[in-house]
Amino acid sequence: MEQDNKWVKLVVGVLLVSMAFSSWIYGESGKRAIPIKDLRENIFGSFCIGPMDWIIVGDRGKIFRSRNGGKEWQEIDSGTKNSLYSVSFPNQNEGWIAGKSGIILHTNDSGYTWSSQKSGVKYPLFSIVFIDSQYGWVVGDYGTILRTQDGGATWENVSYNEDVVFYGVAFADNQNGWIVGERGQILRTRDGGRSWEPVQSPVESSLFAIALEGNSLFAAGLDGVILYSFDQGETWRQAKNLSDKALYGIAIQRNSGWAVGNAGTVLFSEDGGITWQPMPVSEQNRLYWLGTVSYRYFAEPQGFVGFGGGANGLMFTINGKTLSWNRNDEQKGGVTCP
Repeated sequence: MEQDNKWVKLVVGVLLVSMAFSSWIYGESGKRAIPIKDLRENIFGSFCIGPMDWIIVGDRGKIFRSRNGGKEWQEIDSGTKNSLYSVSFPNQNEGWIAGKSGIILHTNDSGYTWSSQKSGVKYPLFSIVFIDSQYGWVVGDYGTILRTQDGGATWENVSYNEDVVFYGVAFADNQNGWIVGERGQILRTRDGGRSWEPVQSPVESSLFAIALEGNSLFAAGLDGVILYSFDQGETWRQAKNLSDKALYGIAIQRNSGWAVGNAGTVLFSEDGGITWQPMPVSEQNRLYWLGTVSYRYFAEPQGFVGFGGGANGLMFTINGKTLSWNRNDEQKGGVTCP
């Protein structure tokens, strides 16, 4: 009997180790982890949930999540084949995704399972933001603006009465927010999104992305345009940028910023977004666009952490001021900003 018990304990121990190893390899999704160099999906949206917990969304309803700072990615079931464009996490557990055909998805387990919410529209939704677990906004095609005050259980349609595409939305709190879109349009709300007023824009180039840092706002778009406002979006100026490539993503933390766009363009700013310098890009990476960048400051020892991605799974990671590509024979060691 004692010998049998020893065998039982041994078998149970082997099973537990096997289960732990399987969980590490396959994750909660049950799908094998993909090394960053082998990812080949088009990436439209990204978010740093934590220093090592990252999420990306893209073509054909694809969601990938990493638990090791982007070294490996596990595919998560989205329940849709519609393209997904934007993702927002106001805390570690709850997140939302917006996409094609009015798709809105919600998670309450840090992005491992997702359920759909009824947006009430069928238009593409290009940008979503939540400031906490209750208040959120999403914008998209045909002047679409939706808002929720109950975590997405219900979405109120407060769309703009104009045929315009809105690409980016940002909110400082549950009252003050900004939208950017086609033809350089910038809108502002002071009542939580119930009503919107236009703000004078210094450009007519479409703006695809907006970022908020403290009382400062930044927008990026066609022709390499980058705008900044240091008075909560009341007035806007054009930043100095030597690139004319369209920019699809922008992120600012403290005085450091990154912007990404066509032809593998990556721009860096270390003066609070007033001037931007291009990072070196290999000829291979110039073949692809970059659609998103996420960048956050975490408590030491992590500090500044971020990543970006785009066409055909092209990705890069940011550690401090050092940028490293996932597929780049010329710059495997990473490039440090000047």
